[in-house]
Amino acid sequence: MKVLIVNPILYTNENRNIKKVNTIKDTMIYDLCLAFKKKGCDVTLAASDLYKPSENESYPFNIIWMRTRCTKLFPPHTLPYCPEVKKIAKSGNFDLIITSEVFSLNSLKLALCTLKNLIVWQELGKHNRIFHGLASKFWYGIIAKIGFKKALIVARSVQAREFISKYCKNVSDTIIDHGVNIEKFTPCREKDNQFAISSQLISRKHIEKINQVITEALEEANVTLDDLDAIAVTYGPGLVGALLVGVAEAKAISYAKNLPLVGVHHIEGHISANYIENLELEPPCLCLVVSGGHTHLVCVKDYGTYEILGRTRDDAAGEAFDKVARAIGLGYPGGPKIDKLSKEGDPDAIPFPRAHIEDSPYDFSFSGVKSAVLNYINGCKMKGIEYNRADIAASFQKAVTDVLVDNAMHAVKEYGLNKFAIAGGVASNSSLRAAMKQACEKNEIEFYYPSPIFCTDNAAMIGVAGYYEYLAGTRSGLDLNAVPNLKLGER
Repeated sequence: MKVLIVNPILYTNENRNIKKVNTIKDTMIYDLCLAFKKKGCDVTLAASDLYKPSENESYPFNIIWMRTRCTKLFPPHTLPYCPEVKKIAKSGNFDLIITSEVFSLNSLKLALCTLKNLIVWQELGKHNRIFHGLASKFWYGIIAKIGFKKALIVARSVQAREFISKYCKNVSDTIIDHGVNIEKFTPCREKDNQFAISSQLISRKHIEKINQVITEALEEANVTLDDLDAIAVTYGPGLVGALLVGVAEAKAISYAKNLPLVGVHHIEGHISANYIENLELEPPCLCLVVSGGHTHLVCVKDYGTYEILGRTRDDAAGEAFDKVARAIGLGYPGGPKIDKLSKEGDPDAIPFPRAHIEDSPYDFSFSGVKSAVLNYINGCKMKGIEYNRADIAASFQKAVTDVLVDNAMHAVKEYGLNKFAIAGGVASNSSLRAAMKQACEKNEIEFYYPSPIFCTDNAAMIGVAGYYEYLAGTRSGLDLNAVPNLKLGER
């Protein structure tokens, strides 16, 4: 077949700024074109000229860089307008045309001129969140219903299918996910070079490895399933695919061995990690949970009983670390790499802001300091000034740490508790540990923290949390389901 793939936006831009990249060979669309090519198809990719890489590349398929017009009216990072897309589609005599998003001027032009051989690959994109209200209703309720009558729409997720089915009739029951080229993900023994973050990949690998992991765990512990008293499992929050695999496995073992099933909250697991090595630690106490997805200041009233005193208003602390690390070229995961590099820098070199929210003294905000880092880097580049990555890392880390420590100590004084703990992936950060330890000693407070191996996501912490839930009489039925957005304290 002759296949035309229209995808003007090739990679994620930052702050509406489409920066030139060196290559597009690491994009999902590039792999999609390769997949069609391997099937023997004659492939053409049509993309916006704004996303053309800075280096001249050769491709095993055809690529057309379309001129992007009216950029002030149609923001190219969300709604790129390429008038020549119609001409390209008609001149190529294509057997199949694939375009992305119903909310797209390019897709609309193709739908009006190509009819039968058009597939629209739909996801709930950024524009669905930006162009809401009247604009969204007008487009989907009127334009989409009329313009996309004969185009086949294939959703990339269940949510996207549910959404678009409200407006368009010709929506496929089959969902084609974004997908992952598993061949590119190979085991790496060097931890510093490990990288894999994809819900699809994680879910597939969970299915492949979960029985093996359970078998190895039982052998190492020198027990069998018959020796167990209960089954504890994380059911939220987290990536829904990974959660579902774990929940299904736990329910299967529970049913087969007639063992009580105990659903555990992921964040409760992080808090409970402190009990593994600190046997003297008992509630009530305060705990700061800092990870890639959460930043919570929690009052632990009893085992399994929590009150959230403060939380992040935007980015979690770990998320900010990852984004800044990427900005200065350290890669993923950002936390350990910034921690390591910061030891070579001056923490007072750059005065990055510390956000304090007056009406909510225990809440956090890290988007401001993240943006300040990006602005500082961009400013240096514009002025032709060479910046020191180690100074940026150290100054950013200190800005984040100062806010975490200040809010935590404020809560300690306010609630009159003499025990304080930290948990989550960022709790392994050496600067945070040192600053928090110093603050606790100054205020005559007992300070607790897990070993780094128990800070990251692990089964031991879920086992401890499950143990206390079991003693409290918590029992989950076989109707237990994954809850990706489960709130702390919810049951």
